[in-house]
Parts: sequence; structure tokens; C-alpha cells
Amino acid sequence: MRLRIILVVLSLLSFLSVSAAGYIYYSSLNESAVREAEKEIALQAERTGGSLSSFLSENLKTVKALAGMKELGRALVGGGRGNLDGANSVLDHFRDALKVDVCYLMDRNGDTVASSNRLAADSFVGRNFSFRPYWHQAIRGNPASYLALGVASNVRGVYSSHPVYRETGGAPVGVVVIKAPIERIEEEFRREFEGIVLLADPHGIVFSSNRKDWLYRSLRRISGEEAGDIARTQQFGPGPWEWIGMDMGEGNTAIDNTGGKYLAYRMTLEDYPGWSVIYLRSMADITKKISAPLVRATVPITVTLCLLIGMSVFFIYKGASEDIVRRIEAEEALREARKAQDQVRRLSDSILASQERERAAVSRELHDGLGQVLTALHLDTVWLRERLKEADAGASGRAQEMCGLIDMAIDEVRGMATRLRPGVLDNLGLVDALDWYVSDFGKRTGVASAFRHFGVPMAEDRIATSVYRIVQEALTNVIRHSGASRVDVFLKGESGILTLSVEDNGKGFYLRDLSDSVGLGVVGMRERAELIGGTLEIRSEPGGGTVVFMKVPAVVKSEVSA
Repeated sequence: MRLRIILVVLSLLSFLSVSAAGYIYYSSLNESAVREAEKEIALQAERTGGSLSSFLSENLKTVKALAGMKELGRALVGGGRGNLDGANSVLDHFRDALKVDVCYLMDRNGDTVASSNRLAADSFVGRNFSFRPYWHQAIRGNPASYLALGVASNVRGVYSSHPVYRETGGAPVGVVVIKAPIERIEEEFRREFEGIVLLADPHGIVFSSNRKDWLYRSLRRISGEEAGDIARTQQFGPGPWEWIGMDMGEGNTAIDNTGGKYLAYRMTLEDYPGWSVIYLRSMADITKKISAPLVRATVPITVTLCLLIGMSVFFIYKGASEDIVRRIEAEEALREARKAQDQVRRLSDSILASQERERAAVSRELHDGLGQVLTALHLDTVWLRERLKEADAGASGRAQEMCGLIDMAIDEVRGMATRLRPGVLDNLGLVDALDWYVSDFGKRTGVASAFRHFGVPMAEDRIATSVYRIVQEALTNVIRHSGASRVDVFLKGESGILTLSVEDNGKGFYLRDLSDSVGLGVVGMRERAELIGGTLEIRSEPGGGTVVFMKVPAVVKSEVSA
């Protein structure tokens, strides 16, 4: 024993020394790595921010020039095939020169009258886009820039719109739009950054990111009313915009739904109220950068320490061999004890199974044998009563009394047979058997009884019988010892586990004060629970009632007959 203490002390001292040094060194490196990552994110944001804002607004000047082309105004005012061809030619020219997705022209009602994609399968011509905010702003005379998912093309883009006027001026007669692709945005996101970058709208919906699985998902939970408002604009498709599981706090950290921590940096976009670019860097990835030098620094120390400890253990082991031998002997004795315990448990299981078979046999004998005899006797007595009704009224009355006594005997025999082995347990299953038994218990004892169940599978016969007997024993203890006025039985099946609770409002007791009779009942319930692989717990205190709580794996009954 003394040698073991010395070994433990030496090991603890060595471990504490190495742990303290490693923790100090690791903390210093980790703090330095986090500061470096913060600087890297800030520099990346500065580089990206300017180019992103410039890209989002670069087509505003171009669309203004496009809106000033006379062909567009003539197509909106004069109409006709020739004017529309001229407008389409101008739109084609700007599309090719700018290398954008599409340029299109809408009238005052929001209907597309000309488009550079007029010959494509997803042509905009004839479509109405008056629900788009960029159309509303432009038709009022205000140029607009808008980020959205295309309704017709299902392709994301940056929409730049401008009002189109008559050659003589006046109110706008239509709106011209340039839709540019967002590849340049995502190229910026992928450039020399090891973390996650995303562009989100004021609702928190991710419009662009280097994480494709996050597109059209939300940084926060969106209410039903808010989702309806977003759906009406069709800005990000039909939804739903599920939460990505990231808790974006007010500080510079974020936590995902697995508990992973991220360094976070948010940058708002100019001229796009509420829109922001968010940078996320995994703390685990930051830590990986310092793990290699930490390993290089600690491996020599660890190896040396292990050698010293190994040598110490080698010399100490010689003196501790006797203790090891005693431990082996104790373990062998424990294994033998466990083997004997298993044999006792198997014997107990066999005895309980035999008892159930015997109860079932006695129940059948009572029901089929004595029950049938009493039924035949009842019929004969009724026959005799009818024959004596006119000849001897007194004898007929006595026969009627005999009928009542026979009926009482029949009911008692049926009750005994049912309590020994309820047929409903074999025919309809555990839930119906417990429902009947709890109801019958309430009627017989006057104790208010309720049975509730949820998600209970058709349990294996062995499990169903044990659960039924545990409830039977628990309710017997209630009526004998608790003085309760109410008892609740609840059975639930969830995630492959069957849970039973029997709770009364009786006087309760201290578990250490269990009487011999009640104690044996509890031992029997626990034994039944253990035999089917479950656990049983008794919770009680004076004045607080009693709860019998059991959990057991719910083995589903096979539907294939033998």
C-alpha cells in the first residue's frame, strides 16, 4: 500500500508539473493566435469592402446612360415592331459590352416589353415585375440597386434600375434594368481567407457565401409574419429560410449548434441599409496553427518524463507484486460471486415464469371449470324458480335468492381468474390490461385512479407481464400502507425506452423505514425490473406521497408466430 501511495504521488507531481507548464505555454500561444486572426479578418474586410461596394454600384451610372437611349423611350411611347427592334438592339449591345446576364425594359405597369434574353427559354418578355422594389423606386424617378434571386431564371444577380423618360421629359414612362452576375462577389469571398464569408440582408438571409450550403438560410430564427413579408417580394425564392444554427451574439464571437466557437467580424455595406458582410473564423482552426509548435516543444519533455516514470514503475512494481496477486485473487472471487448472482437471477427468472404459467393455468381452471359449473347451476336454478313460481311461491323466492348467490359466485370466480392472469394482457396487450386493472382497482378500493399512456409499443410478453405485475404490486402497497386518496399510473415509450411511474398522494415514508412486508414487495419489484434489463427506483418522503419509477428497454413483440 505504501509503495502504491509513493507511485501515485510521483505520477501526480510529474503530471501537474508538465500540465502547468503546458497550460501556460498553450495559453500564451492561443492568445497570440487569436489576436493575429482578428487582425487578418480586419485587413481582409478592408480589402473586400471597397471593391464590393464599388461592384454593387458600378452599373448605376451605366444604367443611367442606357435609360437615356432614345430607342428605349420610343419603344415605350410609340410601340410598334420597329421601335421594339431598336430597343432590343440597344439592350443586346449593352449586355454584350458589359458582360452582364440580361438587360430589359419595362413599361409603367411593370410588364417587360423588350429584353436581351427575349429568345431564351426563360425570356423576360411579357413578364410583370412590378412587385420588385427596384421597379417601384425607379418608376417614382429614383435609380435603385437591388440584390435578389431571379424569379424567371432562378439565378442570383445585382439589379440596377433607372427610370426612362419621354424625349420631351415629364413623368417616367418605364424602367430599364441591368442584371449583373455576382461571381465577382464570391471571388472576393474565396480570396486568401481560410474561414467563412457571407453576405446577408437585413433579415439575416444569406445571399452569397463561400459556404454553398448556407445560401438562402438565415442567421437567426425568422417569425411566420416576417417570412410572409419576405415571400411576397420573391427576393430569395419561395423559402423556407431555415436557421443555420449559428448564434451570432453582440460581441466578436459566434457559436454554432454543435458548440463550435467562431471569431466573428461584421461589416455593413454603404448604400445598402441593413446589408452586411460577415467573416467567421473557427477557433478550432486557429488553435490548429499553434498545436504543431506546441507538440514540438512538449514531445521531448513528455518522452523524458515517461522514461523516468517507466523506470520508477519498474522498480516499484517488484515491491508491489504481492499487492497485485491479492488484487487478482479478489477479482477472481468477485467473478465467482457475479457468476453465482447470475445463477440466482436465472433461477429467480425461472421461478417467476413458472408462477406466471401456474397462475395462467389456475385462471383457466377457474374460468373454464368452476365458471362453467356455476353457469350451469344458475340455469338449473332459474328453471326450478320458474317451475315453482305458481306451485310454491316461497320455494320460488328461495330459488331466486339462490340465483343471486350463484351470480355473486360467478362474478367472484371471474374476478379471481382475471386477477390471477387477465386475458386482456394476452389478447390485447399491456396498455389495455393496465387500463382495465387501474380502473378495476379504483372501483374496488374507492381510491381515485387514473392511467395515462403515450407511444407504448406492443412489448414482448415477458416485459409486458413484468410491468403489469410491478403495477399490481405497487397498487397493492398503495391500498395497504399509503392511505392515499389518488393514484396516477403513467406509461410512456420513447427512443426505445419504456418508462413507468406509479405516483400516489399518500402519507409517504423514509426509505430506510420500510417494513419487512413492504420491503419484500419492493425487492420483488426490483427483481422483476432487473430480470428484464430495467431499473426501478422508489422515491418518497413523509407527507409527500410515493413514486415508483421504472425504466426498461422496450423490446417490441415479434409479429411472426411460432
